[in-house]
Amino acid sequence: MGWNHQIFYYVPATAGPREQQPGDDHISMWEFLAYRFHPCTNESNRIFLSGKLFFEYLVDSWAICEQQRLNYIRNNPKKLRMEQYSDLRGAVEQNPQLDLAQIGTRIILPFSFTGSTRHMQATCQDALAVNHYFNSRADFFLTMTANPHWPEVKAALLSGQKPEDHPDIICRVFHAK
Repeated sequence: MGWNHQIFYYVPATAGPREQQPGDDHISMWEFLAYRFHPCTNESNRIFLSGKLFFEYLVDSWAICEQQRLNYIRNNPKKLRMEQYSDLRGAVEQNPQLDLAQIGTRIILPFSFTGSTRHMQATCQDALAVNHYFNSRADFFLTMTANPHWPEVKAALLSGQKPEDHPDIICRVFHAK
């Protein structure tokens, strides 16, 4: 079974009410894949045992979701209030004879879009603010490596899997430590 636009949220009666936005009654592809990419006890887990083919599926799924996010940003500028940063209006006010087809369309990605210029700048500013808040003069940059043979990693693997088959588990354990 794959994702489609008509999959409704299922909330068991014992779970209580789910906070939801107006028009938010179907699950997104991102939510569907986030659920599917975790092993379930009541379903076959063959996909997790397929090695590099599984990684290819992950990357393709991520690319599709990323493209959907970019399409949403392009197609919903009013919801994102993108007219606030419009340089086109200023260019037309300065030169009314300007051909807008020559200027093109500028789309500014929001801060919430991971990897956008605004996101990277804000992350850097946050790191500098933390350094300033603690009044520390950072002279060293420390790195830590993850050990794929940590007991927590091995406990989370399915039978027949190797640590390199599940870098997400290694990453989660790394962040937990």
